[in-house]
Amino acid sequence: MKLTFWLTGLCILLHICGNAQDMEGCVDHPLFSRMPNFYLYDCSDNYAALNLQTGDEDFQSHEGNLNYIEYRFNEGKSPSWLQVTRNHENVILKLGGKKIYSNIEVSSYSLFYNGQETYVQLYRILNDELDVIHYSVSILMKETMRQDITAGEMYTTLCNVGAVALDIHFETGKSNIAPESMSIIDELAGMMKANPALKVSIQGHTDNVGNAASNKTLSQERANAVSAAIISKGIDKSRLSAVGWGQEKPCADNMTEEGRAKNRRVEIVKV
Repeated sequence: MKLTFWLTGLCILLHICGNAQDMEGCVDHPLFSRMPNFYLYDCSDNYAALNLQTGDEDFQSHEGNLNYIEYRFNEGKSPSWLQVTRNHENVILKLGGKKIYSNIEVSSYSLFYNGQETYVQLYRILNDELDVIHYSVSILMKETMRQDITAGEMYTTLCNVGAVALDIHFETGKSNIAPESMSIIDELAGMMKANPALKVSIQGHTDNVGNAASNKTLSQERANAVSAAIISKGIDKSRLSAVGWGQEKPCADNMTEEGRAKNRRVEIVKV
């Protein structure tokens, strides 16, 4: 009997001291690959506010879908806090994001991910073992504006203003129209069918992030994609033209994230 209890206690001790297991129900976020020898200690995923640190004593509150993941180091030689932040930072920068703020405990970033304004905050969790790193990642995807605009509203705006800007989303860096934007394509086609004499120019625009020539090419490809999608709904191609302006015609300040979001747009112009 004593031997049985001793063996049971040994098994429990080995489990605690050996490789710990991920918390049930927790998974890595698709934005980041897990660093070696870390396990998922805790997580949550719901609509919440993120208090994003933007300076030594400055914070901004953002609301949206907040994915929180807490990582603990298992065993072996722990990476440094610099290694942890650089690994995550490299992913963000490659996706066109930027660093907002960083100190010895926290690093904050912004980017557009899957068509959504996204904020990432890394936080070092302090513990008694100074050479062992535990940390959390908070990823907040702000709720994107759902543009419910009807064919009639589009036509009225075109007649009164001559152009209408639409919040059509694409895959990051590509010209593939995001599924959630296909309802706008349906309304565009409906507008064209209801007004057979109408001819329009589909005009693509980008922000000023990246190379100007590449942005112009991308905007042309996106304008072409929107035009092709409308034509696929039964609209004669002679009623449509497509042009990409790239970053040449901003409608907002490219110095702010909000302004850049407005500049990434598709405009329908009455011909």
